[in-house]
Amino acid sequence: MFAEPIVNAFINEPETIRLGTEFLKARCFAMPFMIVGFQIVNFMQAVNQGKMSFLLTIIRHLLLNIPALVIMNMIWGMTGLIWVQTVSDVLNLLWISSFPVHLFPMKNSPFPMLQSCPMMNLSHDIRQDIAI
Repeated sequence: MFAEPIVNAFINEPETIRLGTEFLKARCFAMPFMIVGFQIVNFMQAVNQGKMSFLLTIIRHLLLNIPALVIMNMIWGMTGLIWVQTVSDVLNLLWISSFPVHLFPMKNSPFPMLQSCPMMNLSHDIRQDIAI
């Protein structure tokens, strides 16, 4: 809705405004997916799962983003390049969310309730950790 006036505030060439508007819309659409993906990677780092965090980052950039750049550029040209990051972020989130969490016990976690995992140890009574 406000993409064109925002882009127009910085540049005044019609083709650049058109591409900039489309790019801004693509980035706004991708933002929720990107934020959730980053939060998952950061969570893995926070619970001493650095290797998994690194793997997720490598998969996002090397296995999703770069091939998507090549393929979408061949098919849709500049429009494909504009939407690459959005497609990569959505695919990355779908891929990460397909992980069976119970396969990654967090034994080295500094958080006791994460150490035995199965689904973050839902049987653990969190009230024991909080002074209730």
